[in-house]
Amino acid sequence: NAEYMGNSSLVMFKIFVFAALIATAFAYSAPQQGGDIECVACEFVVGKVEEYLASNSTVSEIEAALAKVCADLPGSLAGVCQDVVDNYLPDIISALENKEDPDQVCSQIGLCTSVAAPESDCTVCTLIVGEVYSLLDNNATESEIVSALTKACDLLPSSDQAICQNLVQNYVPQIISMIESDFTPTEICTELGFCSSDLAVAAPQDECAICELVVNELESLLAANKTEAEIESALDKICAALPGSFGATCTSLVNSFLPELIAELENGFPANIVCEKVGICTSVAAPEDECATCSLIVNSVEDFIASNKSESFIIAEVEKICAILPGSFSAACDSLVEQDVPAIIAGVEAKETPAVICAKLGKCSSAVKVAAPESSCATCQIVVNTVEEFVASNKSESFIIAELEKLCAILPSQFAGVC
Repeated sequence: NAEYMGNSSLVMFKIFVFAALIATAFAYSAPQQGGDIECVACEFVVGKVEEYLASNSTVSEIEAALAKVCADLPGSLAGVCQDVVDNYLPDIISALENKEDPDQVCSQIGLCTSVAAPESDCTVCTLIVGEVYSLLDNNATESEIVSALTKACDLLPSSDQAICQNLVQNYVPQIISMIESDFTPTEICTELGFCSSDLAVAAPQDECAICELVVNELESLLAANKTEAEIESALDKICAALPGSFGATCTSLVNSFLPELIAELENGFPANIVCEKVGICTSVAAPEDECATCSLIVNSVEDFIASNKSESFIIAEVEKICAILPGSFSAACDSLVEQDVPAIIAGVEAKETPAVICAKLGKCSSAVKVAAPESSCATCQIVVNTVEEFVASNKSESFIIAELEKLCAILPSQFAGVC
């Protein structure tokens, strides 16, 4: 019934809309002055601020409400949303109170160009059709569907509300009829003229964003003790709501990686790390990450050689260390294991220092002078990066401390004490 689109469902619809709009911005939009993600996030925030001002909310109430709204968004999207709130909320409120056009506010503060993002109509249409699918699955009547979607339109950025309302007011009967004839959301929106038949293929960064969206929803489903069948059904609905090739990418990801995603979540990894571990997202190591990781690995190898361990033993133990390192450190660590362990062992046996070994391998600059001892600096960088990723995933302080203690426990002796 109409209660299907109650508060929790509306919140989830908001999340999927925002994620899909960001994915579309990546794939389709022209370069924008402040960056595509920031532009979409800004439009989203402006829409919410309009709503709160209409309810006569105070600035502090608006800040608190937006903090909750941003926190609902998956992965790094939450941080982008909160950055817009932290840096631009007074300007947004001032512009709206001065009756300036909401569609122009983000251009005025430098986060968007004045050109509307292409394919927005297609994105909104496929999201709405996906919701109609879900509502029909719950035996909603046409009037209940119209009522529920009207509420959903209010959650969109102001620039997308008109097209949403047009769809709801003029096309719901056609959409229902086409769904009953087994048309897909993309086919329906193409037939209605809201999407082009020339659909783009999801780019790697889009696959990564979709993976993080799926993993965040999967985390909620697991926390609610849903069965595997219930999880698959819920994820299928999410994929159906995504536009064009993004929906196909989502479905392929769920079909191919669901067991691995569940296993990595049960190991306690956040969404961005889960998607890296299954190979959907990539993390490019910065030079300082490579240097810090190399120093850690060389010190570990020194410990193992001092204990007369074999090369195969050393590689196996270092792989365990790589598995629990965060993001770019994990990628740098894997690269070292695959390519450089024999050279590291040779350097250690030749009594070379970690700095010399890592400089020879090209992982550290010989010109860089680090004031802190190598082990302290490397450990600090790893801990800070780990905390950064957990904060981006909205983990609590107690969770972060517990995970860091696990990390410290498996580090080599000279790192463990510092850690």
